[in-house]
Amino acid sequence: MKNVYILVCLLFCYTAKSQVIINPHPVSGFQISSNDILNFDVINSVIGANESGVVAKFRIQVKSDEVGGRTILEMMTSNHHLKPGVTNFNMSNVNVISKKFLSPEIANYESKANSFPTGSYVYCISVICQDKVEQCEKHFIQEQPSTQCGEFTIRPITPLLLSLPIDEDVLKIKRPNFNWIPPMPLGNDPDISYEMTLVHLNKDQRGEDGIRRNRPIFQRDGIRAINLIFPTTLEDLEAGEHYAWQVKAHLGNILAGTSEVWEFEIEKEVEPPRYVRLKQNEDAAILEYTSQSSIFFIYESRYSNSSFTLTVKNSESKVSVQDLSIDEDLRETSMLYNEGNNKYVINLSSLGLEPDLYFLELQNSLGETYKMKFRIIE
Repeated sequence: MKNVYILVCLLFCYTAKSQVIINPHPVSGFQISSNDILNFDVINSVIGANESGVVAKFRIQVKSDEVGGRTILEMMTSNHHLKPGVTNFNMSNVNVISKKFLSPEIANYESKANSFPTGSYVYCISVICQDKVEQCEKHFIQEQPSTQCGEFTIRPITPLLLSLPIDEDVLKIKRPNFNWIPPMPLGNDPDISYEMTLVHLNKDQRGEDGIRRNRPIFQRDGIRAINLIFPTTLEDLEAGEHYAWQVKAHLGNILAGTSEVWEFEIEKEVEPPRYVRLKQNEDAAILEYTSQSSIFFIYESRYSNSSFTLTVKNSESKVSVQDLSIDEDLRETSMLYNEGNNKYVINLSSLGLEPDLYFLELQNSLGETYKMKFRIIE
């Protein structure tokens, strides 16, 4: 909510520089209502043997930028006697005879929350003299108002917090649900509702910027629960893409809280490895790999628990392969095989191969040779 400026006018009929000084008490707390700003001292410095003081009443006006700077509240008190010296005024001795909200939304908010909405406030205090002209002239000098101002900020006891998906999480599912924690104490109000926004982020874009600039792929208000099941009308989120989301709380038409912006990513889809079946007969196929990739191959055997040797060679050199893994969990394994299909992985980065044409050869305990051709590219 934008800053709300509270003008508490304790105006005398004559705008004047006064010998009456107003000293507002500091206002603080998580809940501050229109009544709480009525706490100030009035110092009447006019002295004399026959001086009895002056009669004044208090008028309170509240203005808000949220409604274009118009007045949203007017209060008027009965007459009060300002005696010489210092007099404290608060709700126990200030008699408010009229209180009129000109903003129904603010009225509804304050009646439910016993507080103005969250935001920064400024309040100013002056006076309206109700005494005889000579008494007013004695206590005030014409043309300069006796006014003092103060400031306060209202923050929720517990802000609106996002819960799931966790910030910067990587999700395996493409249709996540969303959960948040309500602001307190307003979260217990049955009339509170939420607005949820989800946007797709561009490359290297931060969530705050995306929420502010990007067109939402989903936005819904009037949510009564503190969670949202992934909408059935929304398509699956895309693998490898980043998203940002934010939730706002509303009490009526008043913004009651705004969460942080959180981001998450949908996990990239990894293509399953393409296996090459080693053959005894050489064919013309030549597969291409980089020097930092891996070869996934299948060796089919008619025997069990037998040994083999594995080499990689080109026209100039021959390398024995020792860095071999079983594909299922990439465990290190001995050069043994079982009956049927045996899946293995060779980490080419461990061989230090230069760009060239190579042969992968497997020789089992019977002296049978199985092979494939591959090329290392840049």
